[in-house]
Amino acid sequence: ESDHLDEYQYESESGQTNPEKPTSDEITQKLEKIPGISDATIQYSKENPDKYGYYFNVEQLKDHKNPKGGTFKQRCYMKFKDWDRPVVLDTEGERRDASHLHPRSAIGYSDGGSKVYFLVVDGRSTISDGVRTSVLADIMRYAGATDAMNIDGGGSSTLYTSALGVRNKPSDGKERADGNGLFAVSSAPDDSALAELRFVDFSLVVPKDGIYTPHFYGYNKYGMLIDDDVQGVELSCSESLGTICDKCTLVATGSGTGILTGTLGDIGVSATLTIRESRNQ
Repeated sequence: ESDHLDEYQYESESGQTNPEKPTSDEITQKLEKIPGISDATIQYSKENPDKYGYYFNVEQLKDHKNPKGGTFKQRCYMKFKDWDRPVVLDTEGERRDASHLHPRSAIGYSDGGSKVYFLVVDGRSTISDGVRTSVLADIMRYAGATDAMNIDGGGSSTLYTSALGVRNKPSDGKERADGNGLFAVSSAPDDSALAELRFVDFSLVVPKDGIYTPHFYGYNKYGMLIDDDVQGVELSCSESLGTICDKCTLVATGSGTGILTGTLGDIGVSATLTIRESRNQ
């Protein structure tokens, strides 16, 4: 993507010439203050002079298992879009695998670090081709992360929870023996009291005239999963969706979208459900 960001001078409508290398540029100065970064240069887009980015070198270890084994410089590109938009480090042009479709793993955070996101995208299978790293960044941004990092992917991409086990479909067909991982460990006290319900299904879509009996996860007040199949939840729904049978099953005689609600005592959860019309209609 960096082919169109060659260094050059352009003339604006006012006749002013843009400087080739503004060495006093604020971002260039800040980049070179980061340990390990050097040779930062600004480059402008030929298609749109208001768009620009930065090339710079990042010093990295040749072998992370041997910190004294020397370093190398990786050439990176950082695209600048606007002052009020996050900046993304784009190394797809330097790492060939980054621009190909593969299983991916990422970790990120938002709200100043108060919320952490763990993400795995499956790939190399009939259910998913995988993604390139720029798309991985888009998914993390969509999920709510403001900062994120691409980590070891491919057959190593595995999402595991102590309550539910492996949550994705590893591309090797099973968990790969791997010497590293990132874990979130709760320091909250033990608490088995139900405080929150969530639908097991992330997306609620039911065929026209189909039936749907949802399952529910149960969480305590600390957000820890304590029940992977909560029983006794009673359903209610928008009239446009259809009717509820035996308090636990939706008969989707309606159409369009509506709200499906599950209630257990004074605890409730709602989600938008869509009725998919028959393809033959």
